Amino acid sequence: MRTILSALGVFVLTLPQAIAVPRYTATDLGTLGGPRSTPTNLNNNGVVVGYSGTDVLNTNAFVYMNGLMQDLGTLGPYGSFAYGINDQGQIVGSSVVGVYNHAFIYENGTMTDLMIPSPKDSRAWGINNAGQITGEMLDALSNAHGFLYNNRTTIDIGNLGGKHTQSFDINELGHVAGAAALPGGGTHAFLYDGIMHDLGALPDGRPFSVAEAMNDLDQVVGYSRGVTGEHAFLYSGGSMLDLGTLGGDDSAAHDINNHGDVVGFSRVLHGTLEHGEHAFLYSGGIMYDLNDLSERNPNLFFLDALGINDRGQIIVEGSFDLDNNEVHAFLLTLKDAVPTPEPTTLSLLCTGLLALGLLRRRLH
Repeated sequence: MRTILSALGVFVLTLPQAIAVPRYTATDLGTLGGPRSTPTNLNNNGVVVGYSGTDVLNTNAFVYMNGLMQDLGTLGPYGSFAYGINDQGQIVGSSVVGVYNHAFIYENGTMTDLMIPSPKDSRAWGINNAGQITGEMLDALSNAHGFLYNNRTTIDIGNLGGKHTQSFDINELGHVAGAAALPGGGTHAFLYDGIMHDLGALPDGRPFSVAEAMNDLDQVVGYSRGVTGEHAFLYSGGSMLDLGTLGGDDSAAHDINNHGDVVGFSRVLHGTLEHGEHAFLYSGGIMYDLNDLSERNPNLFFLDALGINDRGQIIVEGSFDLDNNEVHAFLLTLKDAVPTPEPTTLSLLCTGLLALGLLRRRLH
């Protein structure tokens, strides 16, 4: 757009200006011996947790730090999964004991059963720096209940009128985000701050939304089912924003940092056909394909972004060989920035007297 301030003889012309686009280097975290590893969370020190196959049959929780992937072991004879870590390095997750999963905390080299009062499964999904833990537990009828665990006390955080509640993340305020069933059917994302708040769903769709993560500003991200598919959302200041997609029908947001940067996955289009999943970063109102922002082998594709910390480090699933289910955890670290155009205003002073007042013309 060009604006002519004729009475002053001043021309104001819109020209491009550079903004920073993030660039990343990728580190393959490897596996515990099996073909696959999945990162689930990372802290602000860049320590990553997740789970990995130890062989083709068994899966154990891991922590990756100082260039090494460490097996965290199990509570029972086999099977564990790490889902959350705080900046002190305390790790939470679940491990198989008998026929059920038990929520655990791992600290000082030891995995400890949280002894959540559930006759069936319990899982710990998140932990904050105060050591507060959130997760879910099943009752005798297999209905899920979200819980908040603090100082060896477990609190059922309630529901939105339905039978099931799942709590997936906790912030430094002790607030919890997750999803809960509605009494008339459907599921909605919620934010719990002592009271459970229904966050609703994206318009023009079904009554379905799930909150997967939140930051310390109570901004919440997840996905909501619409007319054409599920879309990633950002809930902030009382409203839910559709983050869109990379061209396909579906997307989902998995994490948000305290700068408001969001990561997740989106389906993409190749020509007119919808193709597989690509990891994305949503920053500054733009959704980026992380495959376009990373220094990587051209045969490597990043499928899903599971977490982002306040330093901008991102954990992703990547694959050289999807046909053989070889998917590895990767850590993306910020490298540099490349300019891309953004509109700005450059004022050019011109002499002359014009009596037509203010004239605006859009240039095509």
